[in-house]
Amino acid sequence: MNTYQIQESHINYTNQRRIQEILLEELRNNQEGLELDFSLVTHMDSIGVSILMVLYHEVINQEKNLRLTKVNEKLMDILQITRLHTLFEIHQEEK
Repeated sequence: MNTYQIQESHINYTNQRRIQEILLEELRNNQEGLELDFSLVTHMDSIGVSILMVLYHEVINQEKNLRLTKVNEKLMDILQITRLHTLFEIHQEEK
């Protein structure tokens, strides 16, 4: 499984299309699936949640895996509130 580091500090409406296209392309190009490195991401709004849902559906359709790594506490709170933490393998940022 290849790792892709998200290069944006914020995932929101201003970069939604670009991030989603990049991540879907990365997923298509990796046979096993994708590990997303969130170490540079400090903010994610509902747009980021929708991108993760799109990726989740693609992972299911393509029978691949998606792992989220280096997720900070703030992002983990969002994943828990939206219950996305139940859909993905998540590794939090080390303190």
